[in-house]
Amino acid sequence: MKPYLIFASTLFTFSMLFSQFSQAEESASFVARNERVQEQANSNAQRETLAKQSQTASKQESEATKDS
Repeated sequence: MKPYLIFASTLFTFSMLFSQFSQAEESASFVARNERVQEQANSNAQRETLAKQSQTASKQESEATKDS
């Protein structure tokens, strides 16, 4: 019976710890931090997209000037 008791208590402990982490992720400070991280990731992605577009445009302009 002792192995079952040890297993059950270990399982219970981990489930309680996991539930605490899950609740912490829903707190206001975590939500605000996650929003800031998401906004920063979005702005970085926009910057990368704009940089790629400007590089493509400059390449097309240089090719157009070479052709003429």
